This record gives sequence, structure tokens and C-alpha cells, in this order.
Amino acid sequence: MNRKAARRSSHRLAAATALAIAAGYGLALPMPFLAALLAVFLTSGAGEAPGAKRIVAILLALALTLGLGVLLGPLASTYPVTGLTLMAIGIFISTRIAVSQGREPLGMLLAIGCAVIPAIAAVDPGLAALLIGAMVQATAIALLCQLAAFALFPATEAAPAPPPAPALADSQWIALRATVFMAPPVALLLLNPTFYLPVAMKSLLLSREASALSTRAASRELLTSTLAGGVGAVLFWLLLGLAPTLWFFTLWTALFTAFAGYRCYGLVPSRYGPTWWVNALVTLLILLGAAVQDSAAGKDVYQAFALRLVLFLGVSGYALLATAALERWRNRRRGARARTPEALPCL
Repeated sequence: MNRKAARRSSHRLAAATALAIAAGYGLALPMPFLAALLAVFLTSGAGEAPGAKRIVAILLALALTLGLGVLLGPLASTYPVTGLTLMAIGIFISTRIAVSQGREPLGMLLAIGCAVIPAIAAVDPGLAALLIGAMVQATAIALLCQLAAFALFPATEAAPAPPPAPALADSQWIALRATVFMAPPVALLLLNPTFYLPVAMKSLLLSREASALSTRAASRELLTSTLAGGVGAVLFWLLLGLAPTLWFFTLWTALFTAFAGYRCYGLVPSRYGPTWWVNALVTLLILLGAAVQDSAAGKDVYQAFALRLVLFLGVSGYALLATAALERWRNRRRGARARTPEALPCL
């Protein structure tokens, strides 16, 4: 990607995220930060603007998937083992679709419908219905903001070819790792879905990133990017306190996203790769969105912020340890197979 295309991609990501913030909070959505999260997720890897057919297809698939998730909620509360098993199978299948078929947005939506929604519906069906409405509205806003960002900063070169799909065994292994990563956050949702929802969303994005990294890369990226996102959220919150208006909220979002985008697309040299910067930006947006909601509800923002950051770091640490343990187990199995002697000839 040349510098002109990289600059347009950075500005496009900043515009889509900032517009999503303005629309989400301006329209007073139930969970307005979801629109910005989805804007980052959909725009950071996009090479072309979404068409009308694609937007309608994504929204219909999202509504159907989330609706099926509500049906799993009563099953998870009445028969926990069966419900949790079906949720784990759903995460496994959604990751396989994302990895083997290159349909990351569809895989993400399936994972939310198969894991996050059923866990919430098992505890609070009303909150699950509220989250479904918020997700559909946030996705529609994110897609429209992405479309507007492409109109402002159109692509100047053809979209890059998608990376080749991994082998069947590798895609199954990645799906297994993502399923293991999501187990603790889903369990936390069963305890307190309102507070732990940001942790579950962070873990879902983290599982996608961690599953594509080696153990050594994960140790460097998962923890440091999460910590950097927390530090950035604190700085953002302090700057927003100087003028707590929607206009400044939108402006600071554009600046922070452009700062990450310039490094994500290589305009500014960085020792970290694109996944590191996207993960740091996602962490910032989740922590900041939760802090804004806590402030509006009259809660102690700093205490909740500190607890969520500790949980984020804990989830990242768990992902790192789980990656190392699973890789060690896999290597031992490979070594055992390599040392298995061939069948002895008949005497």
C-alpha cells in the first residue's frame, strides 16, 4: 500500500469511527459505543465501500443470528450443561467460518449470537432484547458511517486479495483456541451481564486476534496493547473533561483514531503491527464507552474503570496462558505421533 492509499485508509477509519460516535450518542442509542466498535471492526480491514445489498444482508443475518441466541437463553438457564455446550459449539463454528471462509464480520456476529446473547438471556431476557436492538441499530449506523467515510476518502487502488485460508487442521485449532478464550467471559456474563458485557465484547475481539498469533507474539501484543488502550482511555477522559460536549467527543475520537490509524497503516514507523494498534483502539473505545455510561448513571467512574482495566488485563493474561498451554499440548501430541514406531512385521 502506497502512502497516498495508506493516508486515505487512516482518514477513512477516523471518519467512520468519529461519525459513529456522533450518531450513536446523538441518537441516544442504548449502548452507543457499540456503533464505534463496529465501525472500527468493519472499516479497518475494508478495501471498498459496502453496497446496499451487502448492508441489507448483514442486517438480516444479524437479526436472525441474535434472535436464535435468545432461544438458547432459556435452555442455558434450565439445562446449563446442554446450553453451554451449544454455545461453545456456536463459537467454534463461527470461528471456523471467519477463518476458513474469510468472512470475519459474519463470524463475529455469529459468535455474539451464539455466546453473548444466550448468556445474557439466561439471566435477564429484557436486557438481551435491549442488546439485540442496540446491536442492530449500531451495526446499521456503523455501515452507513463506513459508507460515508468511503465517500469522503474513496479507495485509490484495488482491494488487496484476502490471505489464503489455512489448512483444515489449522482452522480447527484456531477455532478451538477461540472457544477456550471465550469460556471465562461467558461465565462472568452469567454472574452480572450489565457490568461484564464490555469484558465479553473485548474478549470476543481478543480471541480473534490471539488465535492468529503465535505464543511469543501474543505475549508481546495482547498485554501491551490492552495496557496502552487503558492509558489512552484515561488521557481521552481527561481531555474530554475540558469540554464534555458531543462535538469535542467526536473530535477527540477522530484524532485518537487517526493517531492509531497512521501507525496501523504504516504512515508513521512503529515497532508494533496493525493488530496491536487495532486492539489498543478497541480497548480504548470499550473503556471510554463504559465510563460515559457509568457517569450518566451516577456511578463511580474511576473505580469501575480501574476494575474493568484489571479485568481486561486478566483476560489478556488468561488468553496468553491458554495459548501457551494449548500450544504445548499440541506440540507434545505431535512429538508423540512422530515417535510412534511403525507396526512390526508379522513374525
